[in-house]
Amino acid sequence: MARFVLVHGSWSDAAAWAAVADRLSDAGHRVATPDLPGHGPDTTPPKEASLDGYAAVVAKEAAALGSRVTLVGHSMAGTVISTVGEHDPALIAGLIYVAAFLLPSGQSLYGFTQSSPGFAQSLLLGPNLRPGDGVLDVDRDQAREIFMADAPDDVAAAALGRLRPDPLEPLATPVVVSAEHWGRIPRSYVHTAADRAIPPAAQEEMVTGVGGVAATKALDTSHMPMLSDPEGLAAALLDLAARPTRGSKATGAHCAATARTSRTVVPIGSPS
Repeated sequence: MARFVLVHGSWSDAAAWAAVADRLSDAGHRVATPDLPGHGPDTTPPKEASLDGYAAVVAKEAAALGSRVTLVGHSMAGTVISTVGEHDPALIAGLIYVAAFLLPSGQSLYGFTQSSPGFAQSLLLGPNLRPGDGVLDVDRDQAREIFMADAPDDVAAAALGRLRPDPLEPLATPVVVSAEHWGRIPRSYVHTAADRAIPPAAQEEMVTGVGGVAATKALDTSHMPMLSDPEGLAAALLDLAARPTRGSKATGAHCAATARTSRTVVPIGSPS
């Protein structure tokens, strides 16, 4: 039996993971899907949200499941699971980044989006983003095309109806990780080949730039495979969680760069 904490990304909520969580639970595994502060039904004011606060919620869920938990972070939640891995490495069996921000120490999510050549084609740049008072929202008329163009109509409609403005502070907070803690945890990445939010080139830029990723899988989906291909994503998570891998000891500007040559790519569907 494996233990998973599935962490949603920006604007989203725990309910986005429901179909994947059901498949993992039906296979005999324990699963938690927390709402981050300021998301879903959580009433935390956006200005009180922080990256450390997000991480504390996830760490609490992981501790409740027991030791050796696999954290799965989607999109923005890549920064969250990295932070948990740095603060509470003894809890964690592995980190799986699903179309997620896998960043080196000292870089913020916002900083990556402004400097990454691979991110230049993202539909999350320019007029589709709507900054507000301590929050960042996304154009609701474009959200389906950006995040879930290939999801069934009813699934997409439900997910779009749950979107909320995202707190700004966590997006601008640099990730802090080290070789001694985060760097020793096995890390895997699930690429999304038809992603218009975090383009495939940006995903590959992070995986190769940070390094230390022991295995990857590729899904032929848009940004939210938990909506468009929950069965394929659940299978990918189970396979990656079962792999006996080790994290890398390297860190700094190019964390774990020495592990790049050992990375294994296992495609599902049509790989990017």
